[in-house]
Amino acid sequence: MLNIDFRPTASQSLTWDAWDDETSTSILYGGGVNSGKTYNLMSKATIKAIQYPETRYLVGRKNLSNLMKTTANTLWKVFRDFGLVAGTHYEFNGNSRTVTFFNGSEIIFDHLTYEPSDPDIARLGGLELTAAFLDEVADCDYRVIEVVHQRVGRCLNEKYNIKPMVFMTCNPSRGWLKKLYYTPYVKDKLPEWKRVILSTAYENPHASKAYIQNLVNTLTPQERDRMLNGSWEFGDSPDQLTSYERAEAMYHHPVDKEDLKGTWYLTADIAFSSDRCIVGVWCDWTLVKIVEIADHEKPEDVIKALQKEYNISGKYVGYDSTGVGLYLKNYISGAYAFHAGAKPLKDTKQRTFEHLKTQMYCHLADKINNGTIKVIAPEMKEDLLDEMTMIRSLPKERLDSVMKLIRKDDIKKLIGRSPDILDMMSIRGVFDFKTPWKPNF
Repeated sequence: MLNIDFRPTASQSLTWDAWDDETSTSILYGGGVNSGKTYNLMSKATIKAIQYPETRYLVGRKNLSNLMKTTANTLWKVFRDFGLVAGTHYEFNGNSRTVTFFNGSEIIFDHLTYEPSDPDIARLGGLELTAAFLDEVADCDYRVIEVVHQRVGRCLNEKYNIKPMVFMTCNPSRGWLKKLYYTPYVKDKLPEWKRVILSTAYENPHASKAYIQNLVNTLTPQERDRMLNGSWEFGDSPDQLTSYERAEAMYHHPVDKEDLKGTWYLTADIAFSSDRCIVGVWCDWTLVKIVEIADHEKPEDVIKALQKEYNISGKYVGYDSTGVGLYLKNYISGAYAFHAGAKPLKDTKQRTFEHLKTQMYCHLADKINNGTIKVIAPEMKEDLLDEMTMIRSLPKERLDSVMKLIRKDDIKKLIGRSPDILDMMSIRGVFDFKTPWKPNF
């Protein structure tokens, strides 16, 4: 006999009320870090699975690796706290990433990555779900979230009189979350089927005081306002080299691909770990296509296929050769091997940069600010815009007149992932300079 003792915080209690009201079918639980969002999410998934036999629930996050390392780990903690024992109360199949409870209910883990080759998210199409629990949805493309909303309500909902519910968590962000949830919420124009419930670490009795104090000590005022205080009205950091608004303006240039005339380029950020492998196709400074290379694909094959499709010469291909990307020199004739830590190229503005990567990031920011860049690639828009605000300088380090930017590890902490699209776009800048490289033949 299970005796579950779950004592929600005030904001967590509101999410349970929303679950049981007559109209809410999409709940967004958003706020600062360490506010107990994921624990509440997994507690609800567990309790509902036990409460209603043979029901089925999706637990999702954009990246599969992060899903299993973070969200799933929180679920195991909930199981321990609730007294659930593996082999007695549940079984976990690692191959299918499915938890099966003693009463026949299931929790299925799946990633929420949007793949242009699968615009209808066919992998989720056959799932008959009672409800879905989605973690850190600010990282996700809204097209995937829409599909998930269409898949719930198909497994014993009528029998148990359960609404087709999607429960989501997030940190404050710009993009579709603010546009479709937060802004209508504060203007009292949120549709009745949506609910927004806010939270912060300060109301979480289990939050580490030492952790909170460390954030107070180390975050900038803007970062602290967003990440700790849970503010959605956070301003641009004074250290940003470009703004969200200027980055978003890149999309306000309707261009027909058939009208594009100029030099075609391809740039690629190569990775084989938890980071993404991203390729971009350009016509001059118009970003025409963004491709995320799947795990089963070889980067060299994807790059060569895009070269052929867009008739791109090898001398106009640039790739990140730092680390794993180095091997591409044997596959792409004439391409530019971009070394992030290399010496900067000659700069007409007489600026001094820490290394080539810093120079190209600043060059990219210049292009955004003067309206040179146009983006007609629909893929990954929200991810791209979030990353653009991460082009930030280190003011204290500029006393020696050397421009330095915040490190990638710090960016990962702020947005929860590596800025792979930004890295890919920054490589485009090398072709604006008289580069001294020798092509790879």
